Amino acid sequence: MRAGFLQALKPAWLVQVCMMIPAQERCKSMEYIAYLHKERKSDYGVSFPDFPGCVTAGKTLDQARRMAVEALSLHIEGMMEDGEALPDASTLDALANDPDMKGAVAFLVNVDVANHHFR
Repeated sequence: MRAGFLQALKPAWLVQVCMMIPAQERCKSMEYIAYLHKERKSDYGVSFPDFPGCVTAGKTLDQARRMAVEALSLHIEGMMEDGEALPDASTLDALANDPDMKGAVAFLVNVDVANHHFR
C-alpha cells in the first residue's frame, strides 16, 4: 500500500527525467529527515533541516505526512530546475543539537531523486 501511495505522488517531471536515464542509472530513492511540530490548538507543522525554507502543514497527522512528501518533492524539483545541488541526507546524530528539533518528532520522508550532483 505504501509504495502505491508514494508512486501516486511522484511528480510527472521526475518520471520523464527518469525515463531518459539508462536503466542501470535510473532514479534512486532518498530519505530525508523531517521535523513534525504540534502546538496546542494548531495544525501539524513539518520542516526539513536539510532544506531550509521548505515547510508544510496538515490538519491531521496523516495529512501532514502526505503534505511533507509533496512539499519536499516540489522543493527538490525547484532546486533541480535551478541547477542547485541536492544536499546529502543528514543523520539523526548530526542533528542531535539542532535547536529546531526541540519539541519536534523526527521522521523520514522518502522521495525519488534523479541522477544529480550532491554536495
